[in-house]
Amino acid sequence: MRYKPIEFSTQYPFAEAYLKKFKNKLDVRKKDKSAEWYEYGRSQALSHMYQEKLLLSTVVTNDVEIYQLDKATIPYSGIYITRKTVFPLACAQELLKSDDFKKYVKSIGINVNGKSIRITCKDINNFGFERRRLDPWKN
Repeated sequence: MRYKPIEFSTQYPFAEAYLKKFKNKLDVRKKDKSAEWYEYGRSQALSHMYQEKLLLSTVVTNDVEIYQLDKATIPYSGIYITRKTVFPLACAQELLKSDDFKKYVKSIGINVNGKSIRITCKDINNFGFERRRLDPWKN
């Protein structure tokens, strides 16, 4: 739920008092333009709140670290993946952990410090793989 500033102040005075201690930092953080200073900063993750998700960092060092998130967990950083097709998230996880994906990341990622590489959502979406890799996941 979203609260107008007066509603938030009236209904949650102690929360407002606590958050006001950090108001300057909350005002300058990266957040949706429509978000009030006291609101959760990124609404994109809220739209997928009741779905299982995979979470991975935008920085890859050696291996792609992937975490399974439950339906109630809201990611606040990194790249998260939700299911859009008949294939389970385990299929996406297998593809992202593959040697082919690691090679791909090394070829297109932005070098961060000589050992780590930065990737984006677009990089993941552009990853090409052989369709036959999906065969074991078909019903």
